[in-house]
Amino acid sequence: MNNNELAVSCKDTKSLTGAYRQIVDRYDVATVDLDVEGAALGDIAAADRRAQAVAAIQKERKASGKPLAVWLTLAADPDGLTSQGQVIVAHTLAGGVELEGVNIMTMDFGASKPAAWSMSRAAESARMPPMDSSPPSTATLERTLAAKPFGASLA
Repeated sequence: MNNNELAVSCKDTKSLTGAYRQIVDRYDVATVDLDVEGAALGDIAAADRRAQAVAAIQKERKASGKPLAVWLTLAADPDGLTSQGQVIVAHTLAGGVELEGVNIMTMDFGASKPAAWSMSRAAESARMPPMDSSPPSTATLERTLAAKPFGASLA
């Protein structure tokens, strides 16, 4: 059994778009959360295919009056989103995806957290900057990524 993320296994953007479309249409979902981890984090070609495919489906859904909210779930360490995660966000935005937000995985920091910190303290340290109730624009997310380290307050 192959447990690779779909964008890693599917090397053709048109086929990947069709596979994602089939899932979105079959279950008539309004939100997807793409969990990108393991080998997929370092696969820039897969990141670009994923972004192009998801952006195409978002555009189609928006035109049909059924918008698709897209979230990413990415690994974090006590300093916030990892550098590989930041690259995935950047490629997702560059590919035209209207990103609703990013969930961070804070379940096991292991040795990357200070020994004196609890897991909850490390997770609090890693949290992303808060967002208001309206989804941020792509430009806002790009500026935040470039100017503010994750885990720092925007206030």
